[in-house]
Amino acid sequence: MTIDRTPRPGDRQHCNDRSAGRQRSPQPDAPGAADVAPAAVNDDAYIIETADEAAGLVLRQRGGWRFVASDARYGALEGRTFRDPAAAERAAREIARRPG
Repeated sequence: MTIDRTPRPGDRQHCNDRSAGRQRSPQPDAPGAADVAPAAVNDDAYIIETADEAAGLVLRQRGGWRFVASDARYGALEGRTFRDPAAAERAAREIARRPG
């Protein structure tokens, strides 16, 4: 009997999608939304999300977390250093609440 060990899409050991299995932050108005930390890419980077869009990510650096915008709407946060990923997410959510 021969065992087929061909990798299949979705096999965790062969999956290259770094977001596989990552839990998304709840909607900003959802109960408990303020209690949930941003989604981790690894210990040194977190994805910052607002509602259904990625605002950017924060990268650990000496002295805090540097924001890298993934959307021009959040360009005002580009390069800013935050105390922690949650502070960056709060700032991004404030921008997301603004009209336009």
